[in-house]
Amino acid sequence: MHHAVMSDCKRWICLIVFTIIGAAACTLQSDEEVLRKEFGLTSGVKLAEMDVSPKQSGWFGREGLTIHARFIFSDNQFADYLKAAEQNPLWKPMPPSKSFLMKMLGIGRHMKGVKLSYEMSGKELPPEGSIYNPTEDQIYDRQVKRLPLNVSRGLYQCKTAGDNLMHNKKVPCDSKEGDLNDFMFAVLDLENKELHIRVHTSY
Repeated sequence: MHHAVMSDCKRWICLIVFTIIGAAACTLQSDEEVLRKEFGLTSGVKLAEMDVSPKQSGWFGREGLTIHARFIFSDNQFADYLKAAEQNPLWKPMPPSKSFLMKMLGIGRHMKGVKLSYEMSGKELPPEGSIYNPTEDQIYDRQVKRLPLNVSRGLYQCKTAGDNLMHNKKVPCDSKEGDLNDFMFAVLDLENKELHIRVHTSY
């Protein structure tokens, strides 16, 4: 009886270990797969570059996740992809408005966070425009440089989840009220036949 119980325990332990290992393996392989699925990219579309930070989860998940990815289409692949994109209302002509980018980048939330941190610490808020209390435009100018906006002819699309961006269900960015705390921002470059994707989380 004791031997049977021990055998059952070993089987359960093995099952749990294999499940954890399998989940970890999926996590390591999932970033490119998630982007391909979200933006309808077939396996034949070439991944030209992909910069991910952090690459793995820490104790509190993948805090401050950022991904810069670029996919390149062949002529035939691009013709098919563009045809589908032109029929998909989620794709919009470049460029996005500044007000939309301010919301996507969470500029207002960032400003409130700076002021709240000083209030909670009891310290005096530095002068507006200084390095520790930048203006909205200063924050915007700094963050917008990280986006693929130097495309002369293109389409863009933005998705957000609100939490666990890479795995939770995503909705169009403009369907959410207020500043976003995560986003997948994609730009389809019509001249160079490329798709640029930026992923960002603030949690």
